[in-house]
Amino acid sequence: MSTGSPCPVCFDVSCGGEGQGNVVSNMVIISKDSWNRTRAIIPCKFRSHFNDLVGVESNMVSVEGISVDRVVLNGCLYTQRMGRISDDEEPRLLATLRRIKQPPMHVLVHRLTATNVNEGELKIQKKFGEVFELEESGVLNIRMSFDGAAYSIPYKISVDGRVVCKWTDMVMAHDFAVGSLVIFVGSFVNDACCITLNQI
Repeated sequence: MSTGSPCPVCFDVSCGGEGQGNVVSNMVIISKDSWNRTRAIIPCKFRSHFNDLVGVESNMVSVEGISVDRVVLNGCLYTQRMGRISDDEEPRLLATLRRIKQPPMHVLVHRLTATNVNEGELKIQKKFGEVFELEESGVLNIRMSFDGAAYSIPYKISVDGRVVCKWTDMVMAHDFAVGSLVIFVGSFVNDACCITLNQI
């Protein structure tokens, strides 16, 4: 590996690759540049020692002393006026967030409303939608769960910037209930905008 080139595994310029061997250290610095808030990048030269320290399971804490669970939740977007997340919902929400494999563009936590379910109209907040640089109207791909079917959902951008989707077919095909907590995970698949919906 040439000098100055980042390691392809941990992206650390000073790493030198897996072949550098183990370096004993009492502290491993967790990168803040990891793909998302549920993961951490461990430099290759520290990985073996880190694994010996933490075993098969670890509970990482941020530099500021805030738990990683709280950092994960604080990193999400939330629909306005959706109400608080219950003590029963929070662990299920965290478990779902930790299953996200690819780097997401945004994660939106939303509580389904009567308009969403009974009228088949979904309004996605502006901050979530604007990262995709959508046209004024078009079609979005919304996938149900991590490996579920994808639906082509017509949308238009409202005056206030929200993405208004007519998703009646998707609502009818699934057991959506008013008040249920869901998350929308935005990403790009083959250069196309894709939103994955996960029920909590």
